Amino acid sequence: FYKLHMQLEHQYQTYLEAEIDAMYLRADAFVKGVPCSLKRLSELDAHDQEVYDRAWSVFRKFLVDNGWDGSVPPVYTSKISAAEIKEAFQIVTGEPLESRDRLPAKLAAAAEAQGHPLFSAALKRCVETAEGAEQFTQYVRRHFKGEPEWKNSPQKKAKVLYEMLGLPIRLRNDATEKMRQAGIREGNPRTDAIALAFALKYDVDERPEVKPIVHAMQEMQVVMTRQGLYYKPYPTLVHWKTGRLHPQIRQSSTNTRRHTAAKPNTQQMSKHPKADGETPKVREVAVPHKKNAVVVSMDFKSQELVVITDYSKDETMLACYASANRRDMHAITGLGILKSWDAKYADWTYEMFMAAYKSGDPEVIEARTYGKKVNFTTEYGAMAPKLAETLIIFEEEAQKYIDAKEAAFPGVRAWKNSVEEEVRLTGTVRTMDGAVRHLGDAVLSEDRYESSKAYRQGVNFKVQGSSAQMTKRAHGAMWRAKLLERFDCQFYFPVHDESVWSCTIEDLFGFLPAVHACMTQAYGNMTVPIESSIAFGKSFGPADQIEIGERPTREAIQKGLDKYFGVAK
Repeated sequence: FYKLHMQLEHQYQTYLEAEIDAMYLRADAFVKGVPCSLKRLSELDAHDQEVYDRAWSVFRKFLVDNGWDGSVPPVYTSKISAAEIKEAFQIVTGEPLESRDRLPAKLAAAAEAQGHPLFSAALKRCVETAEGAEQFTQYVRRHFKGEPEWKNSPQKKAKVLYEMLGLPIRLRNDATEKMRQAGIREGNPRTDAIALAFALKYDVDERPEVKPIVHAMQEMQVVMTRQGLYYKPYPTLVHWKTGRLHPQIRQSSTNTRRHTAAKPNTQQMSKHPKADGETPKVREVAVPHKKNAVVVSMDFKSQELVVITDYSKDETMLACYASANRRDMHAITGLGILKSWDAKYADWTYEMFMAAYKSGDPEVIEARTYGKKVNFTTEYGAMAPKLAETLIIFEEEAQKYIDAKEAAFPGVRAWKNSVEEEVRLTGTVRTMDGAVRHLGDAVLSEDRYESSKAYRQGVNFKVQGSSAQMTKRAHGAMWRAKLLERFDCQFYFPVHDESVWSCTIEDLFGFLPAVHACMTQAYGNMTVPIESSIAFGKSFGPADQIEIGERPTREAIQKGLDKYFGVAK
């Protein structure tokens, strides 16, 4: 039945060509596993723990100075409440008092039943006389550690940020369904990494006493995130027999047919920093399959922007990705952004922008950086609110950046409009090689949010779906080329549009051109060239990877090896 449907939709051949051989390569990778340096993982964990401890010392002092729960020694009277009794029991015993009773006498009995007769006796004296209350207070204080009770919950962080520090609420979560039914249109204040970044950028410069607190919260959050993603799960996922990680690559578990990964999620091995001034290092735990081997990375160059260029045939984008004298797309968008900043740049040309960029002009460099982020963030139709979050700017400014991009590349907007019309008329959309996504039910939905989202999903599928198919076909070509038989190599995993291998150094001169040819093979009816960067090194870490360009010539490989072995030139 499934096969029949694909045949009727003329996508069965696409399934055979894109999915099957790629599956074999990824299954082989799962069986063989990825060597993981637990030693390096432990070193990174220890370093991050030092970062966390320094940040916590700053944050802890702030909590103690402001009388946070757990930092102020308790004082009890003979009129002690049930909540105070339970607090005291937790301090003394380190465990909760399991009772719903409210009367001190019954709570004293419950404490004795849990095996704490001394606490029970002290509590009975507490409610009898003022002297007994003073003795109970001293009894509890002998067990009091004076440590603030901090839970990294949104509610606790919101109390610190917006009540104690008095920072303005700039971002809110979406209102829940229950909130909307109650007529509440705004969700709770956000306290995530983006909210902290906004605070550091806009709200702390004039309050020097606040900045260390917010920065400490940011550092603690980054470390806790990495502990949850890497340091705690990775050691438990190393197979007892192979000593390796065996990530599961799910090949078509998303609507766009992008691959996902689990146990561990290698998609989360980002090469981008999560906080300013920080170098991402977790990739360093992925090491070569042999001592005389290197980890190889091949990354499609601007894969999704290249796909958009081929679809839209926008003349300016073609000049960036399919001409003899290529222009820098991010610089073109950056020039528009620069002009929105200051009227003095109104007459600047692309050539003037690039000259200033190459000379190190900081404002021009910043404009190009923004241009790059705008190009990648808006390629699927992200609007000003999303871009504002990504760039840590206000929505009005984000809209100016979007306007600058669309003015620079008008053909892209025209193409997106045509895709939305295709979705409206047919309820379906296809990738370059014919894979189908059905959007008819969403288009016809009475929920305006769902129906409007369907049009964005159409554009998204054409770009991401085609990119996913391109990657799978590359992996299928690698399997058919019998790279695993011809060379002493091993496929590790894909990370988005990046393919990661390990290969012995003596086989690099033959292996790199062969795998690169698979990466850059023709896809669909594309006329825009498909290109891939090439790098290798002693680990998968960005600092260890040596870039050799986009052509695996013998000369380029040898230069990379000279750098790898530290040969002086």
